[in-house]
Amino acid sequence: MPTVKVGPAVRHDGLTGLGPADLVIPVFIVSTLALPEGNRISAASALLLIGVFVLETWSGKAIRIPPFLIAAALFFTVSAASLLWTVEPGRSGARVATFAYQLGSYIALLNLISWRPKRLEASFTWVVVGALVSGANVVLVHGVHFAEQRTVAGVIPPGQLAIACAAAIAISTYRYSQTRPTRYLVSAALLAYFLAMTAGRRGFLVVVIFLALFYFLRAKNLSERLRAAIVGALLLVCAYAVVVLNPFLDNQVGYRIQSFLGFVFEDTSGDASVQGRSLLISVGMSMFHRAPLIGNGIDAFNGQFQVVHGAWSTSADNNYVEILADLGLMGFFVYYVPLAIFILRGVRGASERSVVVRFAVAFVVAMASVDFATVQIFSKVGMLMVVLCTMAVFLDRVGDASDREDERVSARPSSPNG
Repeated sequence: MPTVKVGPAVRHDGLTGLGPADLVIPVFIVSTLALPEGNRISAASALLLIGVFVLETWSGKAIRIPPFLIAAALFFTVSAASLLWTVEPGRSGARVATFAYQLGSYIALLNLISWRPKRLEASFTWVVVGALVSGANVVLVHGVHFAEQRTVAGVIPPGQLAIACAAAIAISTYRYSQTRPTRYLVSAALLAYFLAMTAGRRGFLVVVIFLALFYFLRAKNLSERLRAAIVGALLLVCAYAVVVLNPFLDNQVGYRIQSFLGFVFEDTSGDASVQGRSLLISVGMSMFHRAPLIGNGIDAFNGQFQVVHGAWSTSADNNYVEILADLGLMGFFVYYVPLAIFILRGVRGASERSVVVRFAVAFVVAMASVDFATVQIFSKVGMLMVVLCTMAVFLDRVGDASDREDERVSARPSSPNG
């Protein structure tokens, strides 16, 4: 998908020193990971990020619109259009407003990075810092773990912390594979401890799938890929054994993994979480059957579940079901077709691409693989990582295109006049 530029072409390779964006981006990323949805500091950091982007655009910098922003804008348009037929006007309106400022944040962040590509690696570093700050605050300061009680007042939800830790572990792995500094192993170990405290199965799955795919894509030939697959399978078995055989870890997360596996492969009832997900899927699919083409309106599931269940409002906890219930097949294809195109293009030839591209593709696939257990469109941490990963692939392709153009220019014969 081509990149659209608005405004004068400006060259930014020569920028030196730190600007306002280099100060705002860390605040935005850390607050996104460490603070709950709707927090005033987090919202203010998003507005500040957009403000810096507007000021830099006003100075004459060219606005880039990479493919992710086109896909995000299209999904936002469909969500906003659903206000015309939504069965939950209040919830749908609030969700569209949230999507609007999030889309503004994506536009600002992607452009601020594209104007100075070194900000991408800095952003990955701040994701690790944000996850460490968030985990330390929840686990070490508050002494909170989520094995028994899945929500605790005053701290971020366990799912948010789990995805933040999983993302930071993936980044630490990617960084360690490049230069092998010990500090990334230390940070990965600490983050793994925080992840265990969340008892989050989806975070665990993201890490496992990412590691398997990342090292598979790094392999240069079939024998290396086969070896990577075998080693990955053995490590997975060992990790599971460590969790199950250690009473502390088994109490935190092991029993939840076993319950999930029993529900999938043995048709057992599963724990309360698994049973709850079954109910959410049932309600969501009944809503989808009522309006299969255009859905019931963005975030309509939230209110409709409360009507059906009579106790509380919640998301479907499943991205596929949530989108089908809210926006029908129209929204489902608008969201997943661009994602599928990105994954297919990224995986094809990824073993010959730069390490950051392999990391980005592996992580996006890992996130997409757990869409059955989380509503990605409502996850600010998950979407932040998708934004950064798609930008990594975009900048790599732009760099390749620039290199090829430079080669063509240098290969042209000089004119008689020089």
